[in-house]
Amino acid sequence: MTWEEFQQIPVEPIAHVKEKFSIVIGNYLDISITASQYKGKQLCDLLNDIQALLDGKRKVKDRSWVRRELENIEGRQLLSYEELLDVCKQFHGKGYYVAEMLPLKKEMRLYTSYGIPLEERVIAFLDSSVFSSGKYGLAICESGIYWKNDWTLPTSRTYLAWWELAGREIGVHSKYAICLGGGLTINTPGAQQDAISLLNRLRILAEQAISLLAERAAAGSAQSAADHHQELQDHR
Repeated sequence: MTWEEFQQIPVEPIAHVKEKFSIVIGNYLDISITASQYKGKQLCDLLNDIQALLDGKRKVKDRSWVRRELENIEGRQLLSYEELLDVCKQFHGKGYYVAEMLPLKKEMRLYTSYGIPLEERVIAFLDSSVFSSGKYGLAICESGIYWKNDWTLPTSRTYLAWWELAGREIGVHSKYAICLGGGLTINTPGAQQDAISLLNRLRILAEQAISLLAERAAAGSAQSAADHHQELQDHR
């Protein structure tokens, strides 16, 4: 099936789980996933995201323009440390650490094992390790979220910038994990709902910041057009 044929299927969402080891595309194409390392829901999330992108409806939005706009802003941060800290402080729970409450040993492990750059500040951390070692978990940082799963839970990525989190549907993946669409899963044993609530609050914060950025970009474009028009008038 080509992408053109895929796009012509008049069903939305385009994919759904039929049985434990099979998914259905449209109303007729039954695909076995017995040999796949991914679960049916993960594959369906990915296909449905692709459908949204092809249709231009873009529930999973192309926000590359946000990155370009941020490159023109000093600091290049969509959300401030203070904004993120205010949200993170509103949540509490076992294995959840905010700011100075994060033990130094766990913090050092984040930088060495999660791929977090040394210049990135960790704001909060949800430890999902069995023995609270910090080996697996979710880190809230200035530029976005980083996470590390155990070997039982595959994920297509382990980092999302704030502008990439915006527009995503965050939900329960299994008893011990949550999903962010597009094959992205995060281990959160015993803390699914807390993690979903936290990420949804941060997602809304990012979406509000993007809306403000869009307004500023539009205002800047309008001003540039007005300036250009005035220049033309002056040269006449």
